[in-house]
Amino acid sequence: MRAVLSRTAAIFASAMLCTAAHAAPQKIVVNQSAPSLSAAAVYLARDTGLFAKEGLDVDFVATGSGLKSIVPLINGDSQFCACIFSHPIDAMKVNAGDVKVIATLITGYNHKIVLGKEQAQKAGVTPDSPLEARVKALKAQKIGITEPNASTDQVVRLLMKDAGLDASKDSTLIALGAQNLPPAIQNHQIDAFVMTPPVPERAIAAGDAIPIVDLGKDKIPLLRDSLYMAIAVDPNFLAKNRELAVKFVRAIAKAQVLLAEHPDQARKILKEKQFASMDQPTFDASFDGNIAFYAHKPEVSLAGVQTALDLAKRFSREPITLKADALIDNSIAADAEK
Repeated sequence: MRAVLSRTAAIFASAMLCTAAHAAPQKIVVNQSAPSLSAAAVYLARDTGLFAKEGLDVDFVATGSGLKSIVPLINGDSQFCACIFSHPIDAMKVNAGDVKVIATLITGYNHKIVLGKEQAQKAGVTPDSPLEARVKALKAQKIGITEPNASTDQVVRLLMKDAGLDASKDSTLIALGAQNLPPAIQNHQIDAFVMTPPVPERAIAAGDAIPIVDLGKDKIPLLRDSLYMAIAVDPNFLAKNRELAVKFVRAIAKAQVLLAEHPDQARKILKEKQFASMDQPTFDASFDGNIAFYAHKPEVSLAGVQTALDLAKRFSREPITLKADALIDNSIAADAEK
């Protein structure tokens, strides 16, 4: 009888192990402003099977910029946000909800400002002109941004202010969303726009504009040293799903190693899986423009967060009392890298 029970128990245990091994992956939604190479590590984690190895089935949802990228996270419609760090700051400023940053994707603003060819000729500027002259060429221009208070808005305001201009008075800022910027400059609805790769490269490749500011080459310390894109999560969700967050970040950490150590392989995967419709020269220019900004590990730099807060304070109408160390939780990245 005992032998029968033992065999039955063994069969049951084996069945349970098989069930666990073949359990359906846990569905995860990651929201982001728009498809962008800034989130390369997250795409690679999915497209190389790293998320799947952690038992995760990850989908991406584009929500738009600014607070729009945080609302799904706070409402529970997504579990993680691959978002620009200024967006969680904006959410907490207006008491929309608390957010914790648990991993770094990009350090430094990697935006480009492109100016219509005709406008550049009239202003007498080229990509090789002094930075101040290139920025001053934006005076009296209609400049496309994604959303008010978004990173695109901040970049153009900061650069124009440093050049002695006021973007609100000396130009017209028009919020169009990321994907509408290239057709808008092609149709002469705007004269210039600011955005991250690959959007500027599309306008350049089409012959509609030239780059007049490239933050990969034009070194602006406040922009270069700031935490730019990160993985954010609702702290209440994190408290209940800590192991899930560790799995998610662990997959991203491995993808970051792939980006750092095998960039050509990463380039090929991203092109085939995520950006197949983009022409190769535009994709290559976009990837090359991002590679120096990709984080090599998920740990969040406290100094980078403080720089981002200092940048936000320059544009905020209300005092920002947020503390850098209260915005991050590096314990997830630490456990993910064990």
